[in-house]
Amino acid sequence: MKLSIISPSWFPATRFGGPIMSSHSDAKAFARLGFSVHVKTTIAGTKYQRSLKKNFGKNYAVAYYNFVKLNYQSLRLNYSIIKGREPVVISQDVFWISTLIQTLKVAFSRHIFFIICPRGVLLENFLNSKSRIKKIVFLKLWSCLLFLCPNRFIRFVCTSEAEKTAVNRLFPTYSVSVIPNRHRKLFEKVGTSKIRKVDPEVKTVILVGRISAEKRIKYAIDICADVRKYEQIRFLIAGPDFGHLSELKEYTQENDMDWVEFVGELNPYQLAELYSTADCLLLTSERENFGNVVLEALEFSCPVVCTNGTPWEVLNDFGAGRCVEDSPRDLSDALRSIVAKDKTNYRLACENVLSLFSDSIVDSLWIELFEDLGVYGQS
Repeated sequence: MKLSIISPSWFPATRFGGPIMSSHSDAKAFARLGFSVHVKTTIAGTKYQRSLKKNFGKNYAVAYYNFVKLNYQSLRLNYSIIKGREPVVISQDVFWISTLIQTLKVAFSRHIFFIICPRGVLLENFLNSKSRIKKIVFLKLWSCLLFLCPNRFIRFVCTSEAEKTAVNRLFPTYSVSVIPNRHRKLFEKVGTSKIRKVDPEVKTVILVGRISAEKRIKYAIDICADVRKYEQIRFLIAGPDFGHLSELKEYTQENDMDWVEFVGELNPYQLAELYSTADCLLLTSERENFGNVVLEALEFSCPVVCTNGTPWEVLNDFGAGRCVEDSPRDLSDALRSIVAKDKTNYRLACENVLSLFSDSIVDSLWIELFEDLGVYGQS
């Protein structure tokens, strides 16, 4: 059976964060489960467009379209959506005109199952970051279009219970499933090193993600500065600059924080080396819909300290880190307690958490959804 995925950007546009990689992993899984997967996307965030890979193995093809900057719009992509005959369509973006077009098509065709993955954009903090006009226009349009669609043809898929609650609040009459992102293995081969060696007595704390306001990196630096009163640590920050790097560098220079290093955007091999080197991953975002970096860190037995605005309370259950109240004192105390122990103490706990996000478990949740729609196992 054909399955279409529509998204404003796609692998290898990893600058847009974890959802790109998790969507790519899901597409490979759908192909493995017997679907013929066709991705319709734009070249946003990609390089070397002429050499973009169009096929990712059997039953998984991607069509990349040129776009205009206004809402990542592509006339050819929208035409492909209108003309498409796939019985199952998955959208990876809510605030995208192409998703509204697909919803309108579902309303009038009455034979397309439309699975909507909000990817965190319906959480309150994300909605508050949008302009009031854009938020009202999109949500009103959505409400009107969804009203035209029979409920049985629309499903929401969220990656956390917090996101499910947000969707239920906005669209209470539609079915919502929670299917987490899957654990994907990073490359284990180490490439060109960007990690400076230090005294083994100095513990390495890392933050991986976009250098942007929502990651609250200055907040993380201040927490590490407090921990340094008691423990020898350095703080490595890895990720692409989204407009805040120069401000953070100036802050660390003014305060003589030579123990803070910005290592830039890393390729998968260098990222694997970073996690192997690290003693703890620090995640200080006020809100995270999922947080793929947590799974990446756990793969290398690297414990995690994060706020309870993320869906990672399971770290406390297994002892693979600490998920605590969003306060400088709680985060500082949690980080101190983690780096006080050797990283090897967390290996088994990290493996136990990872097992909850294995391919087999995530596949079973998607299969359950597809069976409920009556589209699994059909030719």
